[in-house]
Amino acid sequence: MQTLVYIANTESLKENGLYNAAFDAVSAERKDKVLRYRFLKDRVLSLGAEVLLRKALRECGIEIPEIHYGFEINGKPFLKGVEGFDFNISHSEDFVMVALSGNETGCDIEKITEIDLEIAKKFFFREEYENIAVLPASEERNELFFRYWTLKESFMKATGLGMRLPLDSFQILIGNDGKTGVRQSVDTKNYNFTEIDAFPGYKCAVCTAGNAAETDVKIVDFREILNGGNNGGTEDHKGN
Repeated sequence: MQTLVYIANTESLKENGLYNAAFDAVSAERKDKVLRYRFLKDRVLSLGAEVLLRKALRECGIEIPEIHYGFEINGKPFLKGVEGFDFNISHSEDFVMVALSGNETGCDIEKITEIDLEIAKKFFFREEYENIAVLPASEERNELFFRYWTLKESFMKATGLGMRLPLDSFQILIGNDGKTGVRQSVDTKNYNFTEIDAFPGYKCAVCTAGNAAETDVKIVDFREILNGGNNGGTEDHKGN
């Protein structure tokens, strides 16, 4: 199956009416998790993640009244009672994203900020660091750093190892044509990447195991989803 990706700005969920609608729409497990957060920003990110996940499941024909989460030995979450699907969640600042696929998948979104090159030198694969360091302008270095970061983290999450996999133990390959790949020794699977340039100042990437398949990216408006808008609150967007 294709990989479904949903991305949304959670700022609207800070409105009382929409916050309450989102809270009512999520599972009891998610409600408990949300209430443990001290700050509203973290609460709406958590709420938004499950609202997006439920939308993705519905579009795959899966309707479940209660979502129950389990965790694999390596710590990666899965959905109890839902077979044949893998999902992943990421958030940064006000944005949250969800990826759902029939194969192992991982996603990451990051806000581009000023970087410390020593982080790349210490933790990235050598050639990755060198590609960043050689750029003359700090803006270019910042952008490439976070491009590498999102690609690397999406791969790490797709493998199921997450941060257990050292950042310098595999290499992200970015070709002159902009296409991406990975040189790795974790397993013998093929991994495919999709980069999403939908939001200025952010980098987004999705990694999925298996043969290359279409990635369907949707930009979501929570007002439309939770208020029952006619278009379901989505805007199609092409990934790279």
